[in-house]
Amino acid sequence: MAKRKPKPSWLHKMGDDLVAAVMTSFAEAGVTPTENELAERTRQVVVKSVDEFVEVLIAAHDTHIVGTRKDERRFQRRNEKRWKPAFAALEALWCICSEVGGEFNSHHRPEAVELQDYRFEALTTLHARSLLVAREALALMRQGYADGALARWRTLHEVSAIALFIQVAEPDVALRYLASFRFQGYRAALQIDEIFGKGSRESFTDEELAEMRVACERLEAQFGAKLGDDYEWARPGLSLPPKAKVTFRHIETAVGLTGFRPYYRWASQHNHGGYRPPHQGLGMVEARTPMLLIGPSDSGMIDPLQLVALSLAKATAALLLWRASAGIGIQIAIIDRFATRVAPIALQTEREGIAQGGRRGRRSGATPAGSGQSVGDNSTSA
Repeated sequence: MAKRKPKPSWLHKMGDDLVAAVMTSFAEAGVTPTENELAERTRQVVVKSVDEFVEVLIAAHDTHIVGTRKDERRFQRRNEKRWKPAFAALEALWCICSEVGGEFNSHHRPEAVELQDYRFEALTTLHARSLLVAREALALMRQGYADGALARWRTLHEVSAIALFIQVAEPDVALRYLASFRFQGYRAALQIDEIFGKGSRESFTDEELAEMRVACERLEAQFGAKLGDDYEWARPGLSLPPKAKVTFRHIETAVGLTGFRPYYRWASQHNHGGYRPPHQGLGMVEARTPMLLIGPSDSGMIDPLQLVALSLAKATAALLLWRASAGIGIQIAIIDRFATRVAPIALQTEREGIAQGGRRGRRSGATPAGSGQSVGDNSTSA
């Protein structure tokens, strides 16, 4: 049997109708247009009626939007039902880390301010950021975007590794880390001026640029070194040749998180534009037939769930170790243990979903590690 020809979209039909109307106008004038004449007349018609055309598009699309949103809500209910135990476990871990971190910050901040402890400032901001990114990843999973959640974990891994590095490094490293923001801002301002040109709305005034430059020069004079590169602030905590460029991988190695490197590179595939076969996405791990995924899927949540849990626990430990004690050690041990329990819960949830729904199991090689496999070393010290 021959395959049915796909029905043209309403936008395609409107475009055809517009071209037909232009052709009719030429025919009524007794003129046979060339391709260039037809293209130019069509362009003129579109320019004259663009606002009306857009309004028609919006009106025609309203019905479609309503249907799409209903489908999304139905999907989200199914997705939440399937992964409820695993989502609840990660959210419970998030609540514990948030509560412990908030209490720690409130209790120790007066002391840190009095001591002008830059390490405390860096660790508290990093921990807050880890909570935000973890929440973003969880939101993406609840919406059905496991690959997007994995991409957000990539950021969370960087945050947790930097927090652990600052926790064990000399206090001066934390100050350099905080100061690096000035250099990033100055570099961005120069790039904006270069791209958009002086005097544009986006550009900076000469006075603003001079103020940024002077601030950076003062910091470099204070530290006795350039801080323009992304990770140059970390150099005193690393054993590198003077001319070697500092990278995130150096920081990752210094705190013993190289076990996450394959996952970090894997997560980067979703951030960058390199080719990736459609079936390699997390959202496709249970698909029976190949397809181009353009929306949500209730598959592939195990890896982002466990990775987010482990990295959030590490970022929390880095903060708590600012004032290590027996009580703090117990808190860290509980959080670590809780984090390792997320993956088994997620794995069991996936198995039950496959059994109940007649789904296809995870394909071999679809992810760097088997479903639910533990990743990295869960220790919180370097």
